[in-house]
Amino acid sequence: MQRNGTMARRVRVGLVSLGAGVALTVAVAWGFALLGTFSGGRLHVSYGGDGPPRPVILPPEGWDIATWRELHGVGLRMDMVSEREWIGSSLILSLNGGPQRTVTHYRAGFPFLALRWLGEGSDVPEQDTTGIARAWWMGIDVGLPARAGGVPRSGIEPRLPVRPAWPGFALNTLVYGTAAFGVITSVGGIRRSRRRRHGLCVRCGYDVGGLAVCPECGTATGR
Repeated sequence: MQRNGTMARRVRVGLVSLGAGVALTVAVAWGFALLGTFSGGRLHVSYGGDGPPRPVILPPEGWDIATWRELHGVGLRMDMVSEREWIGSSLILSLNGGPQRTVTHYRAGFPFLALRWLGEGSDVPEQDTTGIARAWWMGIDVGLPARAGGVPRSGIEPRLPVRPAWPGFALNTLVYGTAAFGVITSVGGIRRSRRRRHGLCVRCGYDVGGLAVCPECGTATGR
């Protein structure tokens, strides 16, 4: 019986740690999505005989990529992939008269990028969705204005992303879940040690009065 109880306790601690890992992964990613800043970046452009840029984030099938802009910072990354000859061009100014579609893809999280969402104005089918489907692609609008000016937050609407970015989501969950497991087991160990010193059952806290088995829950006291 004691073995079954120990196993059940370990399973509970494992599940609680996993839940804490998921919650912390989301909370940290949301923090960077709302408050993170970019520290640098790069613009990749295709001109003349140059081959098309090969962005990390693949655009929808059939796009003829001409430019790819990347911005990165601690816990935050943006990739803007476009068919425009240069970011900011319009159909009238296009050199080839082709499509001018653009998708802006954001990722946030630490130590790995764990959640992702699309920026406003991304010319992809998901832009026209509503409700839960829109939140899945675009994140949850919290109603805060984008910070104005400069590379740090230019044009980024503060949003709460809900779509996992694998494998970063799994890795962050593992990191935070392991940390939570260590905290929970440490606290449990301290509590059991204190109960043992005071003659209480290490499991339920009942006063065992020097008995070898707790009369309340049946746990062996080791006496």
